[in-house]
Amino acid sequence: MNKRNLDILKRCEVFLGLTDGELGKISDLPSCTVRTYKAGTTIFREGEEASTLHVLDEGRVMLTMRLSAGRGSREEVVDVVTKGGILSWSVLVAPYILTRSAKCIVPCKMLSIDGKEFRFFLDKEPYTGYEIMKGVVRVIASRLRDTQWLLAFGKRRVTL
Repeated sequence: MNKRNLDILKRCEVFLGLTDGELGKISDLPSCTVRTYKAGTTIFREGEEASTLHVLDEGRVMLTMRLSAGRGSREEVVDVVTKGGILSWSVLVAPYILTRSAKCIVPCKMLSIDGKEFRFFLDKEPYTGYEIMKGVVRVIASRLRDTQWLLAFGKRRVTL
């Protein structure tokens, strides 16, 4: 069991409630590795295929979306992910297309898992998959509320 990966998974909002044994199986997936990113690095862009699930271990990542009005468009920060947060949940939900862009505000460290490998694992572990999907739904609902707040009131509920 990879202790470092296990500790990161334990702090993640999506994996709350899973046992050490269940988390250990995830931490031991061959593609489950820690990556570092410099401040200002774009991790992924809205509209791209979601290929990797990320769990933020250190740092802050802003999530942006394209807003279009008339002839113009702009990028708007809709959320900020902090330690224990998940990025690119779209890797678990068909059609596997990213709904936001992600950029590091400060240097970041993340646990990354290949999406196809993770989906295959979840297919073989239905209880674990169900518990994880409940966590993903909580994240999606929270981010939807934050985006609705931004569109309704013209300001973010989170600070950079």
